[in-house]
Amino acid sequence: MGIDLTSSSPELQRVAITCGVDSNSFYVARDLLWATRRIEIVPKEIERICHRGGQERKAEREALVNEFQALPLAQKEAAPPEIGMIPSVVAVEPDGGRYQQRIWDQEAASQQTGAEHDAPLVGAADMPCMDPASDLSAKTAAEAAVDESAAETELNESTPQTDRKGCWREDKNAVLLKLSSVVHESDPAPEIPEGFLDIAAMGKLAREIKNARQPEPGQTFGVLPENEELSEDEPISAAATYAAARPEIVGKQVVATTQNMSGFGAVVAAQAWIMGFFAAERRAFLGDGLRANWTMWRTRFPSFTPILDYIHLMTYIYTASFAGQTREAGILLYQTLIRLAWAGRVDDLIAALQQRLSELPAVIKGDSTSAQSIVFTALRYITNNKGRMNYPEYRRLGLPITTSMIESTVKQINSRVKGTEKFWSEEGADAMLHLRADILSDFDNLDDFFARRETKADGMRSYRPRTPQAA
Repeated sequence: MGIDLTSSSPELQRVAITCGVDSNSFYVARDLLWATRRIEIVPKEIERICHRGGQERKAEREALVNEFQALPLAQKEAAPPEIGMIPSVVAVEPDGGRYQQRIWDQEAASQQTGAEHDAPLVGAADMPCMDPASDLSAKTAAEAAVDESAAETELNESTPQTDRKGCWREDKNAVLLKLSSVVHESDPAPEIPEGFLDIAAMGKLAREIKNARQPEPGQTFGVLPENEELSEDEPISAAATYAAARPEIVGKQVVATTQNMSGFGAVVAAQAWIMGFFAAERRAFLGDGLRANWTMWRTRFPSFTPILDYIHLMTYIYTASFAGQTREAGILLYQTLIRLAWAGRVDDLIAALQQRLSELPAVIKGDSTSAQSIVFTALRYITNNKGRMNYPEYRRLGLPITTSMIESTVKQINSRVKGTEKFWSEEGADAMLHLRADILSDFDNLDDFFARRETKADGMRSYRPRTPQAA
C-alpha cells in the first residue's frame, strides 16, 4: 500500500519532495526511496506531496511579487532594508523551456500531432520568421529591418495556455547571477578567443542552436531536414569558448514558472529586488533576439545594461557566412565577420552582410532556405540588436556576454519536466518548476522553505532570520 505522506513526519515529506523533484520521474523517486531508505511510497503519493509543496512555494512567490508591486518606485529601485551586503555585479538571463500539457478536451486532443513533431510554439525561435513572400531584391537592409517598438503585442502575453493547439507548452525560466569581476581601463580581451574561430566546434554549436550545418567541400550551404536528429557526441559548451575576462559566478538563483511573459517578468523582478540587484553598481540583462525578452528588459529592468548573447549572434553569422557559397569561402567570411562582432564593429558587420546580400541572386518567393533569405535574416537580426552588441565595453565593465548559464539551467529543468512520455496539468507543471528551480539554486531555498513548513505545522515561532536570497 505504501505510506500516506500527508500524515507522515515533516522530515519524511522533505525527503520525498526532494527525491520527487530531483529524480527523472516519480517512479524513479519511488525506487530511490526504497533503495536508500527502505521506505515504500507509491509514485502517486510522491506526486501529490510534490504538488502540494510546489503550490506552497508558488504562493510564497506570489506574496513576494505583491509586496514588490506595492512598493513606491523609489523603493523598487533600492535594496530592501534586510538585504545586508549589496552585490557589486549582477546579471539576469531569461529563456524558455518546454513541457507537454495534458489535453482533456476531445476536440483539442484530436488536433494533436506527434509530440516531438509539433510546430514550435510562438516564442521558441529567436526572431519572427521572414515573410516568404517578401521581395528582398526590392528592399534595402534599412527598409527591411524590423522596428521593435512597432510590435508591442508580446509572445505568450495574452493567449491562455489552455487555448493553444497540441500538447507542447513553453515554460519561462531565468537565472539571477551574483558575479565577481573588476572594471578595466580598456577591453581586457581585444583578441577573439581561438574557440570562436574553430569552424568544427562552432559548426556543432550552430547545429545545436539553429539546426544548421556546414556544406561539404565544393557544396553550398544546406539546412538539416526537420526529421534529422542532432548528434549527441561531444556536446560543445558555450562557456568553454569564452575564457578571456569572464566574470566569476558567486551564486545563482533560478526562477521557473508556466506563467505568461507578464507574470514571469513580475516574478523575476521581485526576486531581483529581494536579492538587492537593483542597487548593484553594475547590472546586466542578457538575452537572445526574442522580442519578448527585450520588452521584459524595458519594462522591468531598464536600469540594466542590455546585452545580446554572443553565442546566438555567432550562429546567425555562421549560417550567413556559408549561405550560397563553398565551405572554403564560408570559412574566410565567417572568421572575418565574427572578429568584427567581437570587436563591437557593428556598422562594419552590417555593411559586410549588406554587401554579401547584394551579391546573391533574388530570393525565390516562399523559399525561406534560400541563400538570400538566410543572409537577410542574419542582417535583420543584427540590425534589430545593434544597440546591444558593444562587447568591448561589456568586457571592460566585467559583465558577461553569453547566456551559457541559463542555457545549461534550462537543460537541467527540461530533464525533469520535458519528455515525450511526460504530461502535466498546468498547475502540476508550475508546482514542479518552482521546486526544481529551488533545487538548482545555490542558496538555501528549500532548507528555508522546509523550516517554514515545519514551523507552520507545530505552531512554534521560527527565529531563523529572513534570507533575501531564499525568497
